[in-house]
Amino acid sequence: MFNHHDSKPAPTCPPLPYSETPQPVSGGLTLQHILLIGAGACVFLTAIISRFLVFKHLHRYTFPEEQRQIVRVVVTPLWFSVASLLSIAFYKAALYLNTIGFIYEAFALAALYLLFVQYVTPDPQLRDAFFYNLPFKDRKGKETGGNSLAWFKRTWIIVFLYPLLTFLLYIIQWITLATGKYCPNSNKPHFAHLWLTLLTNFITALAVMAVIGFYGRLKQPMASHKPLWKLVSFKLVVFLNFIQSLVFNYVSANKSVIAKTGLKFTFDDLYIGIPNLLICFEMVLLSLMMHFTFRSREYHSNNGKTRMST
Repeated sequence: MFNHHDSKPAPTCPPLPYSETPQPVSGGLTLQHILLIGAGACVFLTAIISRFLVFKHLHRYTFPEEQRQIVRVVVTPLWFSVASLLSIAFYKAALYLNTIGFIYEAFALAALYLLFVQYVTPDPQLRDAFFYNLPFKDRKGKETGGNSLAWFKRTWIIVFLYPLLTFLLYIIQWITLATGKYCPNSNKPHFAHLWLTLLTNFITALAVMAVIGFYGRLKQPMASHKPLWKLVSFKLVVFLNFIQSLVFNYVSANKSVIAKTGLKFTFDDLYIGIPNLLICFEMVLLSLMMHFTFRSREYHSNNGKTRMST
């Protein structure tokens, strides 16, 4: 009754190049082992640098409402580097493990937003009154009448929905990966990779623009804290990761490059190992940068009442 020969077959996920059991490069160590050693050293340095900054803030814990948010932000490079280290150690689980850093980054962005709010209105009891008395401005910076309370609440909701939605989207990614419906190397609409990537990028852009918009409206009251440098140093973590993923996705799709992989330099080394080693190295630099953008010196107090100039 029905002609089954006319139905189109379901799209299949194109397989990634197969990596055979690698051979040692030197001294019985495979390239994966060498990459793992290098990444481990970078994670160790990142942990020391980040923890030292945390210690300095806790040692001068004079403004807890601000500093607890700073502590949450400055350990972001450590989360990314640990996720990358685990991805190198377990190639087959890398697509699950490398999401750890991005999930934490979503929560850290909310912490950075809370820090900015704290700079502007230290007293939560007066927060609504402050934004009610703040004139509303359009995108061109012109006052349009009315107050900014609704704008502040809308921004608050967008920023705090971001970690929740990010976590839910990565849960869906893990499920679709396990069931073969994700297909990381295909952008066909039949697979979840395209839709999850679009949704993740959309909610990320929305949350980041909300934080940038808050900074733009209130940068004068926050000027002494140099919030722009804080925002830049924090988002550099994700920006570098994004640029790097574009480059290595292009390189790993190049047939001439793939042809050069073999038993000593596998496709997994190219597609997973080297990019994650670079992330570990970059996190060392970014954790150092945060010592300058999230300095503890401004919290050095005289009986907890005054701040030193940075």
